[in-house]
Amino acid sequence: MAAPITGDELLEVIRKSNQIDCRQLSLFVESHSAVGSMNPRKLAALLVREQIVTIFQAEQFLLGKHRGFYLGGYRIVERIGRGDNGTVYRAEHQAMRRWVAIKVLPQKIADESETRERFRREAVATGLLDHPNIVHVYDFLDEGGMNAIVMEYVQGRNLQEIINAKGPLPLGTACLYARQAAYGLHHIHQAGMVHRDIKPANLMLDRSGMIKILDLGLARCQIEGENPLTRKIRRDDLLMVMADYLPPEQALSMHDVDHRTDIYALGATLYALLAGRPPFSEGNFGQKLAWHQNRSPERLDTLRPDIPSELAQLVARMLAKRMENRPANCAAVAADLEMWSDPLPVPHRGDYMTAPRNTTLNASGFSTSSPDIQIVSEARAWADRAETETNHAQNQQQTQPIIPVLSLPDSPQQGRDDEETSPASPLNQLQVISQPTQRGNDEQVGERYQSHTSQSVNDTTRRHSQRKSIFDWLAQWFIQKR
Repeated sequence: MAAPITGDELLEVIRKSNQIDCRQLSLFVESHSAVGSMNPRKLAALLVREQIVTIFQAEQFLLGKHRGFYLGGYRIVERIGRGDNGTVYRAEHQAMRRWVAIKVLPQKIADESETRERFRREAVATGLLDHPNIVHVYDFLDEGGMNAIVMEYVQGRNLQEIINAKGPLPLGTACLYARQAAYGLHHIHQAGMVHRDIKPANLMLDRSGMIKILDLGLARCQIEGENPLTRKIRRDDLLMVMADYLPPEQALSMHDVDHRTDIYALGATLYALLAGRPPFSEGNFGQKLAWHQNRSPERLDTLRPDIPSELAQLVARMLAKRMENRPANCAAVAADLEMWSDPLPVPHRGDYMTAPRNTTLNASGFSTSSPDIQIVSEARAWADRAETETNHAQNQQQTQPIIPVLSLPDSPQQGRDDEETSPASPLNQLQVISQPTQRGNDEQVGERYQSHTSQSVNDTTRRHSQRKSIFDWLAQWFIQKR
């Protein structure tokens, strides 16, 4: 279908997709006047804000796409992350009604046989592991030329996001997170693997306080025998590992490493949790590599007076330049951290196997009782940007019809949809044909949301106020009758 240019056309695309509950969509249309004549981007923004569709769904609907929302036996609902190693989507198993995360290999590198094989090995390696501090892998998909890993869906944030938001963490909290990561790494090492990419961004904190280790894409299996596939990794792939947490021996060789390499990276991660920055936060990539080789970072007990000298000494031993000077294994690290760590949370394996009990999810996967604050915030920001750009376009008094155009990344609908998707680009940028788009920064977007300058927001607020007045009048009337 062509991209919709009216609200009615957008609603028709949504109905054809069968992604949204028809009753919920009908109630939305009945409660909002003249939605059929609305600009499609404004209508999409309103649907996103009211959590009827997700950002990913809105982007596809605005392109006129009503197919391509399925991969294997899973319904793709929302895009939750993207990186060099793949794009991650939140999806629902059609038969079991279970929420999962699906990591899709980017199409631009999927044609490389070694990359595909390493991606498959990530799924196999992670699938062999069963530990509460490691994300569980359920399936590997190879469909229509697309490769994807189906894994446990964890609602939470990675530790890098937490550091960026809060800075240095409390002593007990930081030690608790590192201690859990050490337990998970010990399980990985016992299976004969080395993670080789431990950093805060690969440690996810779920809502119950559990740390989950992510991304074994660079894991080396020590039991592979001679000439393993990992020896074919190019030196350029070092860039896939952040220099802030790169062990000195791994900078020299990606292959001559063992479990103590992960101990160094875990020590650098614990340093960042306690200091709010990595051991060497300044300098360029080459300087950081050199400093990891020949310079000791500033001791933690000089940065924070509340850090015991024994803990600072433990982190210093984990960051020792020579592997033999580091702790013997991650089990020893976890045991040493116990005295400063907060109590461990109770692992609940079933928390993320299905939708949590006492939680109602609508057709788009939003929780109606305890919504994910991060998802709601992103949805509001996306809606604000879409409405602001539409208002800007209308203020120019264009005579040409406004056609929404989105540039999408490589996504799961490829191989399922007859139409070609556009090349990868920033995920949430909307561009109006023949008109430059001016986008404010995040603070400006937040100010727009707070001030409710969008016309649709004003209309919605006015209607809610009118309904509240009617309900208040009816309540008073019933009280008087009694």
